[in-house]
Amino acid sequence: MEGRSRYVTCMVHHTSLIGIVGAFNPLGIEIFNINFNLYSASVNIKKEIKMKKVVIVLFLLILLITPTSCEKGNSSPDEHSKNPLAKNFSLPSLNGTQKVMLEEFKGKPVIINFWASWCSPCRQEIPFFENTWKEYKDRGVVFIGIDVLDDKTQAETFIKTFGITYLNLQDQTGEVSNAYGVIALPATFFIDKEGRVHKKNYGPFLGEEGEKNFRQYLKEISD
Repeated sequence: MEGRSRYVTCMVHHTSLIGIVGAFNPLGIEIFNINFNLYSASVNIKKEIKMKKVVIVLFLLILLITPTSCEKGNSSPDEHSKNPLAKNFSLPSLNGTQKVMLEEFKGKPVIINFWASWCSPCRQEIPFFENTWKEYKDRGVVFIGIDVLDDKTQAETFIKTFGITYLNLQDQTGEVSNAYGVIALPATFFIDKEGRVHKKNYGPFLGEEGEKNFRQYLKEISD
C-alpha cells in the first residue's frame, strides 16, 4: 500500500497543479499539452542521438575491419612487395644528345642517383660514384645520375668539374623525382635485374661505412 499511496499522491499533486493553472488561465490544459509534446519530442531526439551513436560505433568497427580484409583479399604482388617496380621515365641527357627511358635497361642492375649542383652532400659523394662506376661498368651495372630542378649550365659545369663519365639526365621540372617520392638530395635508388627497387637511400655515401654500404647494396642487386 505504501507504494501505491505514493503513486496516488504524485498524481494528486500533479492534478491539483493542472487545476491551479486552469483556475488562473483557461488555457492551462493546453499549456500542459504543449509541455507534454515538448517532452515527447525531447525523448525522440535523445533516441535519435543514441541511434546515431550506435551507427558511428558500427562505422568505426567497419573501418577497423576493412583494411585487414583488403590485405587478405588482394593478391597483387606489387602492392604487397617490399620491392615495388621502379617507375619508368623518359628524360633528356644533360648534354642534350639523347632521350633515355629506364625500361631500356631491363635485365640489368641500375643505380639511380638524384642530385643537383647546389647540393653540397652531392659534391662530396660524386667522386666515389665515378670511381665505382669505372670499376663496375664492364660487369653490366648501369649508373644513372638525374639532375633535379637545376640550372643546366651549372649542372654541366658540375659534371665537368668532377669528371663524371656515366650517364646523366636532367629532370628540370622535378616530375620524375616526385614520382619516386624524393624528399631530399642526394637520393639513391638501387634497382635489381627484375626492375624492382631493392633499396633507397637518402643522404651521401661518405666514409668507410658509407662506401661499404653502397658496395653491399650494389652486390645485392647484381647477384
